[in-house]
Formats: sequence, structure tokens, C-alpha cells
Amino acid sequence: MASFDSILKARVGGRDAADVTSLFLDGAAKPDFSKLVPFKKLMCLSLNSCQLTSLEGFPAFESLAKLSLADNKITGGLDSLLGSPSLTMISLSNNRLPTLDCIKPLAGLKSLTSLDLYQNPVSKEQSYRDALFEMIPSLEALDGENKDGEEVDLNLEIDDEEDNESDAPLPPAKRRKVKASAEGEGDEEDEDEEDEDEEDEDEEDDEEDDEEDDDEDEDGEDEVGDENVADDDGTDGKTGN
Repeated sequence: MASFDSILKARVGGRDAADVTSLFLDGAAKPDFSKLVPFKKLMCLSLNSCQLTSLEGFPAFESLAKLSLADNKITGGLDSLLGSPSLTMISLSNNRLPTLDCIKPLAGLKSLTSLDLYQNPVSKEQSYRDALFEMIPSLEALDGENKDGEEVDLNLEIDDEEDNESDAPLPPAKRRKVKASAEGEGDEEDEDEEDEDEEDEDEEDDEEDDEEDDDEDEDGEDEVGDENVADDDGTDGKTGN
């Protein structure tokens, strides 16, 4: 895994930190939050797969609207996000958030409309969805679905300024579709392999049948030959008499 400093330097390039509005730092090992403080105008930040376990010390960003923290090991510390009051979208999918209590701080984000907690232990709690929609009144989508369980597209992808759209994380609903599609393709491949195996078996059976027919024909020809020989012997005997 690349170091945080090297990825940050590569993403920023020669730009002044005060002019950067989006940062895509996925895969940066254990980010040093203090080094993000100079980026005062950040509107979009992605820190997926960064080995994060807590958000303690997360900087306050007045303009930050989209934050993606998927595929980490975060267990709490969400109160650190309250310093970014403009947040409308937060992705925390595939982390280790255990209970609804650790999600409560997000109720203080009055502009939050989309929250992704897909594949967290908390998502298995009874009445999880109803409880969160009640806890966060501004919430319009949870794990890619609205209160009625209908899929919604709120443009959750985070793109950085270096045109890394192809690497941007998929919203949960799209991830599930991709997964289902992949599983479907796997089933089709299995069916094709089974069909090919059956065709091979049929061909082998046909070849065995042909070989048996050939053997029978040869046996028949041998019997006819023996009969002709016998007839010739009989004829020769009579002629001799």
C-alpha cells in the first residue's frame, strides 16, 4: 500500500492547497489528518481503503459536501464529522460500526441526505432502517434506497479533479447490481460448461456405438466367410466323390 504522503503529493501536483476542491486519496496507508487541514475549500474527499480505524482528529471543512470512507475498519468517532456542517453525502460502507448509538452523532448534520452503511454490523440490527430515518430527519437515502425501499440515484460517486471517475466508488445499489450481474454471469458460465460436458459425453457415446457397429459388421463378415469356406469344402468333397 502506498504511503499517504506520496499519494497526497501526486494528487495535489503543483496546485496550491487553498485551490483544491476535490481529493481522491484511496489506498493511502493510514492518513495523517493534520496534513489535510490546509485544504480549506475541499468539497469532495475520498479516503477508501486507507486502514482507518477511527475518525478522531478529522479536520473541520466548512464546504465539504461529499465524503467517502468505504472499506476501512472504522468503529466509531463519527462526532468528528460535525465540524463539516455542509456534508450531504457520507459513505461508510464495509466498515465495523457496531450499533445505532455510534451513528447518533450524524443526526447533528442537518444537511445530510444520503448515508451508506452497507456491510456494517449495525445494518443487521432489528428496525435498523426505520431507526436511522427517524434519527436523521434530513435523510433521503440509506444504503442507496429511500424510506420505502426504492432505489434512488443521488449522484453519490466522488470524482476527483484528475479525472479518476473510473476508479470512483460505486453507490451501494449499483454495487449490488454489479455483484448480482457477476453472479449471474458465473451461473451462465457453469451452465455452458455443463452443456459442453453433455455434448462431449454424447459424442463419446456416438463414437462407442459406431465402434460397436463396426465390430458387429466385422463379426458378421467373418461368419459369412466361414460359411463360404464350409460350402466350398462341401462342394470339393462331392466333386471328389
